Amino acid sequence: MEQSTEQLDEIESITLNHYNNNAEAFWNGTKDHDVTQNYEAFLAPFPKDKILDILDLG
Repeated sequence: MEQSTEQLDEIESITLNHYNNNAEAFWNGTKDHDVTQNYEAFLAPFPKDKILDILDLG
């Protein structure tokens, strides 16, 4: 489904406003979150004896 430039601009505006209005609360809620178990689960399938180059886009 194609959307007009105006529709896309409106979606962008809504999204950016949401991010801007919630950024501080998100930061405060996640800054001390320990993600060690996430890293361990992600790395578990890879060989332990190889150096990995991982591109982090997040």
